[in-house]
Amino acid sequence: MTVKGNLYTSYKEGFKNNLEGQFLYDDKGLNVTYRELDSETAKLANGLKELGLSEGDRVTVQVDKCIEMVYLYLACVRSNIIFHPLNPAYKEKELSYFLDDAKPSLFISNEETISSISDLSLEHSIDHLFVLNNDVMEYLMIFSLPTVVLDDNNVVGCIGHPLPLAQHL
Repeated sequence: MTVKGNLYTSYKEGFKNNLEGQFLYDDKGLNVTYRELDSETAKLANGLKELGLSEGDRVTVQVDKCIEMVYLYLACVRSNIIFHPLNPAYKEKELSYFLDDAKPSLFISNEETISSISDLSLEHSIDHLFVLNNDVMEYLMIFSLPTVVLDDNNVVGCIGHPLPLAQHL
């Protein structure tokens, strides 16, 4: 059996049959279709590429659960980038250990953690640091690209430039 693509390609095979079908919903009115899921993950995959991340790079995330983290996870899978989630309760000692061990190219966390990153005395420098809002309802997408050009399952380019909506330090 020959496998084409990656895990995201396998996921997307199931999307085709029902693009307007419900992927996720909650009791606060959030309703995400498979088409929206595919679009948002494509935007994020493009944003990661624009940052210079490529296959095998790591994205470490230490935030509370939210839909944007599902999008980011799938964008990483789509791009063959390693998604490395950390428990938001980890403090300096644990955080230092995991960041030094993983050597991420991108780290996403809350403002307090990102602003004190230099206090961790990491052996590895992290290329990109992003802050997400504390209020889960106000979490912002990391990147928004006006138009994404897709060729089958692959992101082949974009029109416009990445617009960081979260604070980039």
